[in-house]
Amino acid sequence: MLRCLVLSNTATDWTTVRTLLHSLPRLEELFLCFNNYKEVPLHPTLAYSSSSTASSSSSSSSSSNPTHSQSALDSFFAWQSCVPSGSQSSGTQSLDTKNSTHTEGAGLEFQCNTALELSGTQSTNISDPKTSSPVHSDLLQNEHLISDLSLQDPNTAISSFTSIKLLHITYNHLAAWDEICNLGLLFPRLERLVLANNPLQRISGCKRKLAKTFPHLRNLNLQNTALAEWSDIESLTALPALTELRLLGIPLMKSHSATERRKLSIARLPFVRSLNGSWIFPEEREDAERFFLRYYMDTEPALQPPRYSELLAHYGQLQQLADIDLRPQEHAQVSVRCDDKVSSCFIRLDQTVTELRRELRTVCTLPPGALRLFHVVHKETAVWCPEEMRMGTRQLHSFGIRDGDEILVERKGK
Repeated sequence: MLRCLVLSNTATDWTTVRTLLHSLPRLEELFLCFNNYKEVPLHPTLAYSSSSTASSSSSSSSSSNPTHSQSALDSFFAWQSCVPSGSQSSGTQSLDTKNSTHTEGAGLEFQCNTALELSGTQSTNISDPKTSSPVHSDLLQNEHLISDLSLQDPNTAISSFTSIKLLHITYNHLAAWDEICNLGLLFPRLERLVLANNPLQRISGCKRKLAKTFPHLRNLNLQNTALAEWSDIESLTALPALTELRLLGIPLMKSHSATERRKLSIARLPFVRSLNGSWIFPEEREDAERFFLRYYMDTEPALQPPRYSELLAHYGQLQQLADIDLRPQEHAQVSVRCDDKVSSCFIRLDQTVTELRRELRTVCTLPPGALRLFHVVHKETAVWCPEEMRMGTRQLHSFGIRDGDEILVERKGK
């Protein structure tokens, strides 16, 4: 009845992981963080076995034998008798051999279907005389596909664990996307995958392969990976169920501002509803897509992202927006008139009227408490009536002071 298993920081190898998973038919959440994984082997004996290389070489050398594929398949069936009968399945299938009958955990039909779908090969069910089980005729003819399934070695076979819905495999050394795809084959019903803090550099492969590898994945965490190209992010649109994505801390985002990061990501991912933990509302998506169009508007057509033409067809040709800075001005160059004396001063606009009086006492040689200040706005066509600056706690920017304006100073009681 165990639903969650944490094997983080245990240095557990993949052979041990498989052994445990075969005994836990209802396990849904698996944590494999800090285990120094560099690869995800699809076959039990390839987990940490140096002999797998030699085995693979001998299998390759025998590929010239026209009966090699059939004998390899026979070896595959023979190996299946060693799989525990309580293993997880997506549809079990009995395979009769000379000496034993057993149930394969992953289901041979699922394995063959998955491999054929990923390779784009059409399949036809036939009956194998030695096993009385349906197999694919193309599997017997395609030696490259048989190599992918590692059927040449009787001690290797693809098995999947369909009960796993959540996998945390952070802080490992997974750098190749092929290893991530192996996770999809091992856990075909995976819904949440956390790959944060792995040195993953690229997301490669055709969109059809991605869709077949992770058909149920809806939540993906790629934080602090090594992704550096927008094409990698665009590849994620092939995942049919993906709705939640995390991309914080990847090198791709370092050259963009916070606003650009979010908007450019949202515009590229039309089906994602949550980015970096924040929900994407329809108004934000439209704003991001319009920003995306303007961002790449002046880019050469050959360098524009594929998404650009789709959004251009939806919104039409947009105009660039005016760049308006609505922040209050911090400083101003003004003229200070005191009696018949005029001085030019550079003043801070975040200070108060009382602070300005103290600053002007050196200009007017009068104590601050004896000064009355007036703001005079100078325009090209007219001069506005002076506005007395009465409140000592009022900040100067609230008077709308701009460069070229005048501060008129008079003595109180005059």
